[in-house]
Formats: sequence, C-alpha cells, structure tokens
Amino acid sequence: MLSTRFTIHLMLFLFVFFKVQSAMGAEFEVQSFEKDPNDLAARKYERTDINGNTCALVKVKTDIQGLNFESGYGIVGDVMFKEGQYWVYLSPKEQRLSIFKTGFVRLDYEIPYPVKSYDVFHMVLTKKGKEVNALPVTFRITPDDANLTVDGEEVTLQEPVKLSIGEHRIKAERENYQTLTRTIEVDEKNVFFRYELEKIKDATVQISSEPSGAKVEMDGVVLGETPVSTFYPPGNYSINIEKEGYLPVKDELKVEAPKTTKHYELEENVGSLTVKTRPEATVTFNGEEVEANQAVKLTPQVVNIKVTMPKAETLEETVVIKRNDDKTIELMPDIQTGTIQVAPTPFDAKVKLKGDAGEPYEAEGSKKFSDIPVGTYQLKIQKEGFQTYEDEINLAANDIITRNPKLEEEADIDIEDDKKGDNDQSKNGAEGKEVEDYLFSSQYLGGLGGSGLNYGWFASSKKKLGWLFSYNNINYDSDVSYYSDYLGIDIGIMNKLYNKSNFKIASYEQIGLYRKRHEYGWEQINDGLSVPFPISVGLIFNIYNFDLVIGIKFLNNNIQKIKDLEDYNTDWELPPAISAQFSIGLGYTF
Repeated sequence: MLSTRFTIHLMLFLFVFFKVQSAMGAEFEVQSFEKDPNDLAARKYERTDINGNTCALVKVKTDIQGLNFESGYGIVGDVMFKEGQYWVYLSPKEQRLSIFKTGFVRLDYEIPYPVKSYDVFHMVLTKKGKEVNALPVTFRITPDDANLTVDGEEVTLQEPVKLSIGEHRIKAERENYQTLTRTIEVDEKNVFFRYELEKIKDATVQISSEPSGAKVEMDGVVLGETPVSTFYPPGNYSINIEKEGYLPVKDELKVEAPKTTKHYELEENVGSLTVKTRPEATVTFNGEEVEANQAVKLTPQVVNIKVTMPKAETLEETVVIKRNDDKTIELMPDIQTGTIQVAPTPFDAKVKLKGDAGEPYEAEGSKKFSDIPVGTYQLKIQKEGFQTYEDEINLAANDIITRNPKLEEEADIDIEDDKKGDNDQSKNGAEGKEVEDYLFSSQYLGGLGGSGLNYGWFASSKKKLGWLFSYNNINYDSDVSYYSDYLGIDIGIMNKLYNKSNFKIASYEQIGLYRKRHEYGWEQINDGLSVPFPISVGLIFNIYNFDLVIGIKFLNNNIQKIKDLEDYNTDWELPPAISAQFSIGLGYTF
C-alpha cells in the first residue's frame, strides 16, 4: 500500500517538474558583441529615428529563426534579414536590446558600448548549451609575408586556423601594399580563403612656392628646391619648406594617388636698412659691399655698418635689424684736407700741382693751395731759361707744407709751357733730362745687300741732341766679292713733330763720321775716313716708352782705283756711288 502511494507521488512530481521546465523554455546565449569601426553599412544604408537622429546598426548572426527584437527607445523601422544576419537599427544612446521567441526565455541584453550615430555592432547569438563547432580554416595571402589578423588577433599563414562557424573579420597588411579588410563566413563549405594584396602605386607629388627656390624636405628627405616634382608612396608625411630671408614652413602633407599638388606662400623674414651718405662713399654691411642711399633687405641680425671714402675718415656704426624693421642711418664722411703753399723764384714761374687722384691745381707765382684733399702730390715749377723744379709732397690731414724753391738758370734748354711737356717719357731727376735709347737693325736698298747695327741716345730738350754708334756692311757684287765696312758715329738732332698723351712722332736728322774699310776678294784695298759724312733722315713713333724708328741713311762710297792686285792682271776703278740705306728698328725710352 505504501509503495503504491510513493509511486503515485513520484510520478506526479516528475510530471509537474517537466511541465515547469517546458513552461520556462530554452535560453539565448550571446557568444560575442563587438563594435566594428571599419563596417560602413550604417552609412550606406542610413536610417533616422523619429527625432531625426541617424541610427546605429546591430548585425545579429545566429542560426535561430523567427527572432523578435525590442529596445528602450524602440526599434527603428523593420528588422531585416540580410546576408545571413538580422539587421536591427537603434537610436543613438540606446542601452538595451531585447530578443525573444516562442519557446525561449526573453533576453534583455545590456549593450556594453555607448551607442552613437553610424556605429555598427556585430552580435553572435546561439541557443544556450548548444555546442559551437570549430573548423580548420586555411588562408593564402600574396605576398606570403603579409601580416594577417582574424577578429583582431594575429594568426600565422603557415598552418590552418581553427575558427567557429559563422562570421569573422580579417585584415591583411604589408608595407607598400594596400591594406585588405574583409568579413568572411565560415561553415563546412567555406574553409579556404585566398587573397592578393594590391601594390601601392606611387603618386606624383608637385610642390611649389612663392617665391620659388625654397628647399623642400619630406620626412627628412631633401627633395630639392621649388618648384619640385617627384613620385612618392601614398600616405601622410611631415614637410619642411625653407628659404633664406623667409619664415620656415612646417606642414603635414597627405599624398594621394594619382597626383598631389601643394603650393606655399612664403612670408618674408626680413627688415630693411638704408644708409644715407655721400655718392662717392662705399658702404659695407658685415664686410660685404651694398648699395648706398637705397633700402637693403636683411634677415634679422646684428649689422656692422662701415662707410669709407677716399681721403676721408672711416665711419662705423652697429644696428640690430628685426623682422619688418625699416631703419635709416645717416653717415656722412668728411674729406680730410691740408694746405700746400708755394713761393718760387723767379716770382712769375708757373706752378703745377697734381694729386694722386688726378686733382689738378695751377698758378703763376706764389700760391696757397688751401683745404685740398690729403694724399700724394707732384709739384712742378717751370720758367723758360731755367731748370724745371720737381718734388713729391705727402699731405696729411691739417698739414701746412711750404715750398719756396729757387730755379737754376739753364739757357740751352727750352721749357714747354703747354701740356705737351707733361707727356714726356722717362724723366731723369729734377734736371728734366730725357734719355731715349735705340737698338735696331738696317737693310740696304738699291740692289745692295748688307746689314748694320745702330745704338745710342738722345738728350732731352725741345730739340734733342744725341749720337748713334753705327756699324754697316755693304756687299757690292757677290761675283767679284767686293765688300765695304763702315764703323763710326752719327751726330743728330731730334725734332718733336706731334705729342699727345703717350703717343708722339719725331723726326731726326743725322750726319756722321765713319772709318771705312774696303775689301776686294779677301784683301783690304782701302781704309780711312768716309767723305763726305753720311746723312740720315727719318721718323720716330713713340708709344708708352717704346720707339719705332724708320729712316734712310745715305753713304758716299768713294772707292779709289784698284791696281796691281796679286790675283788680277788689270786695273779696275769703281765709280763713285751713293748708297741708300733703309733703317727700321725698335727702341726704348727710359
């Protein structure tokens, strides 16, 4: 009886237990819930709630059919079943997503992320207690040294990866290749995936500036000076632009294919400095010459200004130039002066004073040359019938120098009182002597052959008197071997025909006394003085101390009878003859 009651009670308990369990139903289990920043589905398939706010999207991956969804602010629009997933749109700031189905316990899931517009979340939902199968999945990525991550975890490409059935996110990366991101579906039929990364193509980069000529440096690599064009891989780079006198530019440049161009307007980093001074003065900034009386642009710096001018004291000043300064400095050097006073005897002698900068001063008789620039002066005092007085005077600042020379008489020297006298070459001290030295060769005309040598000098005066030493050899007839030698001295006068600056033309007239020697065959037949004297005429061209001499010399070859020579059986008399000798030579005046 007791066992029968126990059996009945046990059966009743089991019946009630299973009824309660059946009433409670199955439970949902959330395998994963992640935010995917690379998924743009919420932007591509945009929805807005009743307040006009753009929604977020929850993609629910599950094999459970017939699910229903609710949320705190309400599901926005209809739930879609797309790509094997439930797409559920939520309003921003939503915190709960409820999932329910007949036979399942309702799931009120608290969202672990703040929900914002355009967010995309991935949820993997299964029935609680159901075994989740994992399958070996193989990936082949080209190039094979690329880095691969699956659901954010790095995996190896050398062996299969065990992944659960369902959706997974992969990412493949390699330098100089485009990054690959994909969402894959793993099941019994999809366990092998192959991808080839696309190589990044360099983009054309063109950088210019105003003004041009600025140095361009990108990520520490100098590209050149603007305008510059090159190829560079796409990406973000730091860029520096520098040009002297302008503010440097630091920027971030995003390089995108196929071409990226960038232009920079540079700002000047200069000030200007003007030095007002005399036109003939020289101005230097830190040792470099600049234009006076003009604004000079300078980078910010300390500037040492120096103003110099011949025969004036140097002026210096230091200024600081900052950006956008516009400064003007006035530095006016004063010429240093002194005084030269001259009192000659005779009292009416002509006085000429010439400075080292070409300053000419003239006077007749005594003169006080006051406040003339410092320097070296050449003093010349002249009067006809007197020797010229010359002196060199070094005049310093504030000097007073006196000269009172007494000229010596010299009747045989004519003094030129015009400017031609200033152009005479090669002065010989205070006596005003001029020496002209010639060395030249000669050649005969008139069918005669021979050579000669002349050497000598002329003393200086308006008409120069001088001498020439001469040697001449004449060949009358090569058939009978008749020779004549002349050795002697020419005395001559040189007349100045034209004199301008360093160029002059002079004539010379000479007469000479010669010792002559005649030979017939190889025997001397005559020896003695030539009669009459030889006569020479010609021209002298003088340029910068060098003289070109062109002239003709006439010789009387007075040969007496040739008698009773050992090698000849007859008498022979050469007729008197005058030979014309053409002379050309080069001389030097000292």
